Amino acid sequence: MEEIQPFNDVFANANQHNIENLIDEYIPNLSDTINIPNASNTNEQNNTDRVRQLETNISNLEDDIKSKDEEIRELKDKLEARDIKLHELIELNSSLRNETAKYSSEFRKATNFEFSDHDINNIGQLSNEIKQLKHDLKFFCTLRKSIAYLNEPYIKTLLNKYGCSTEVFRKNYNKNILEGLLQCYIIEVTISEAKNYLDIVEWSREACLEAKIKSTTNRLQEYTTSLSTQHFGTDIVSPAIPTKLRQIIYTLLSNQDLSQNKDESEHPIIGRLTKSILHIMISCCVIKDSVKNKKIESMAIEIVRQIIVIFLFRFKVQEPIIEYLWFESRDKIKLEFMKFSVDEDFKNAEVGICSFPLIITNFKKPDHKVISKANIVKIDF
Repeated sequence: MEEIQPFNDVFANANQHNIENLIDEYIPNLSDTINIPNASNTNEQNNTDRVRQLETNISNLEDDIKSKDEEIRELKDKLEARDIKLHELIELNSSLRNETAKYSSEFRKATNFEFSDHDINNIGQLSNEIKQLKHDLKFFCTLRKSIAYLNEPYIKTLLNKYGCSTEVFRKNYNKNILEGLLQCYIIEVTISEAKNYLDIVEWSREACLEAKIKSTTNRLQEYTTSLSTQHFGTDIVSPAIPTKLRQIIYTLLSNQDLSQNKDESEHPIIGRLTKSILHIMISCCVIKDSVKNKKIESMAIEIVRQIIVIFLFRFKVQEPIIEYLWFESRDKIKLEFMKFSVDEDFKNAEVGICSFPLIITNFKKPDHKVISKANIVKIDF
């Protein structure tokens, strides 16, 4: 055993040496074959992977951006379309507003019965015309010094007609009563005869154009009133049509004011009534001065025209229609409705003669409106 031991040692040493040589020979090659990464390679790989991931993310973001850009373009297109639609709606709204304003204006015109301050049919303009008529009538009926004599029987007949005392002829006659009596009678005769003339049926040969228009207007008012009252509906313009129709027609008649014909001859009704009131004046008194006679004749034409136009046409232009009322002899004095010369004893006075009627709307109603007070010649009792 001891002999063998050295041999074993030699053999072991030789094996050990061989093993170490083998390790030196193969281990490096094995390491190359297995390619175990070192720390540097690992970091590089990680960076590469990160770059690739970032590139992928960037690509995805670019795709998202493209998608969002497309959405933005679509939204812009929609906004532009909406702006166009909004502009169209604004223009339509403006057009509708203008149209509404136009119709509102027309509606107000259709349902408004008043007149502007500058309109000839305005109540203020009418009041001025009434004042002018009063002035002209007073001048026309003034009993001047040029009068040769008074026809007492005729005047007494008129005094009795109006319930006035005939004692005005005792001693010095009451000039104011007689002049007021003439004014009253001229107005009443003119209105009465003019009404008869205008009320002639339209198919009569004697009917003038104004009479035909008046008759036709009355029928149209009746028909349009029936149309708006006998049918159901919410139309609030139709009930105004009869009134507007009346206002338009009588405005036309007022503006034409029974003017001369094209051959410069007077309108038949003016000529007829002028003769009537001149006959009244001649029947009451005789005027010596021929110049003054001609002046009265020329005034008579315009006075007749004024009376007819104001009382029969202009009053019917207004809404409500203007009324005129006469006070009778012996009526009590009413300051609200009468105009007269005031003195200390007016409280103990009464109506002698009403020379010009009260012009008023809605008489005996709370909302009545006095257009012109009645002209009164008072007497004491």
